[in-house]
Amino acid sequence: MKKLNVVFTTVFLTINLLAQNVGIGTTTPDYKLDVKGRMRLKTETLGNIFNTPGMWLEDYRDGSDRAFIGMQDSIRIGLFGGGNGGYGWGMNFNTKTANVNIGPTTDNIYKLQISGADYGFGLYDASNTFYGDLSTNAGNLAIGSKYGNSAGGSPAKHILLNPPASFFTFFPGNVGVNTNNPTHAKFEVNGRVGATVAMFGADAAGVSIAANNPEIGLNYFYNTGTKTIKAGYGANFGMSPSNGDIYIGNFNGNQSTTDFGPIAGYQYCMLIKQNGNVGIGTTDPTYKLSVNGNIRSKEVVVETGWADYVFDKQYKLPPLYEVEQYININNHLPDIPSAMEIQTNGLKLGELQTKMMQKIEELTLYIIEQNKRIEALEKKWATKN
Repeated sequence: MKKLNVVFTTVFLTINLLAQNVGIGTTTPDYKLDVKGRMRLKTETLGNIFNTPGMWLEDYRDGSDRAFIGMQDSIRIGLFGGGNGGYGWGMNFNTKTANVNIGPTTDNIYKLQISGADYGFGLYDASNTFYGDLSTNAGNLAIGSKYGNSAGGSPAKHILLNPPASFFTFFPGNVGVNTNNPTHAKFEVNGRVGATVAMFGADAAGVSIAANNPEIGLNYFYNTGTKTIKAGYGANFGMSPSNGDIYIGNFNGNQSTTDFGPIAGYQYCMLIKQNGNVGIGTTDPTYKLSVNGNIRSKEVVVETGWADYVFDKQYKLPPLYEVEQYININNHLPDIPSAMEIQTNGLKLGELQTKMMQKIEELTLYIIEQNKRIEALEKKWATKN
C-alpha cells in the first residue's frame, strides 16, 4: 500500500529541485506552481464571510498584501484592493446573474454596472490618447470629449442628461448640449457653428435653428457663408429681437447646385412690424397692409363712410359755374385728389370711392335740375304755339 502511494505521488506531483518549481499533473513545471487540470479553493471556516476562499497578491515593493482575488460573498467573485488606502471590493462578478459591477456596490442589477464617485467610462485611442467619457456629474449623466480638460479632471459636458424631477429630487429632467447646467428648458443648446445652433435632416431638405436671431431656416443655414442643406432652394422665417419684426424671406429664385452649397440673393418677402403693420414686397409698411406690387382679387370689401349726405335737404350743391372755375384753375374736380397727390401718397380706395359717389350724386342732382328746366321750357314753348 505504501509503494502504491509513492507511485501516485511520482505521477501527479513533480518537484524540480533545481528550478524549485512544483508541477501538479505535469512533469515539466515552468512556474513556481504549475497545475494541469482543475483546482478548487475551499473556504477555511463555513459561515464566516471573512474567510472566503481566494488568493492574496503582494506589493512587489514592500511585500504587503495589496490585492485579493476570490469569493466576495456566497455568489460573487470579487477583486479586493487592500493595504494602506485600499479601495476595498472594487469589482465583482455575480455567479447567478452573470452581471459585472465595477465599484463598491454589490447591487449589480445590470449586465455591466459602474458605481462610486468616479467619472465612469473613459475612452482612449490606440496611442493612449484620451478621447472622452461617459460619466456622472452631480447627479446628471454626461457625455464629454477630449476637448474638455484632461482625463480624470472635468471633461466638457457636450451632452448632459438631467434626471427627471420626483418627490425626492429637484432636478428638472432637462437635456443639455455643450452646457453643464440646462435649467432653462427641457432641451438646451449652448454654442453654435457659424450662426447655426442646430440642424435637422442633414441627409434631406431639413431645417436649421439660427443663433443670432430667433430664426428657422428651411433647407438653409449659415456656416462661413449662406448655404442650403440639400441642393435646391432655401428660405427662412424668424423674428428680430432688436425691434420685434417678424419676417419671411427666400433667395429670390436662386438655388445651390450641391449639398451644403452656397446660395445668395436673399430678400424679405413678407414682414410684420411690431406695431402690427404687414408689408409684402416692402420692409417699411406704414399701413396695416402695405403691398409693393400688384394685387389680384375676386372681391374687395371696404368698410368706410358713404356719400348719401348729398341728398340731405341741408346739403349745399355748388353752382356749376363755380365747378367750372375750379376745374379751370386746378385741372381736377373739387374734393378729388390730383394726379400728383395720388402719385405721391397713393390712392385711398375707400375714401376715393366715397368722393366719387359724392360726385355721382351731385351730378345726378345737376341732371335733375337741368331736366326740370328743360321741361319748363318745353311747356312754355308749347303754350306759345
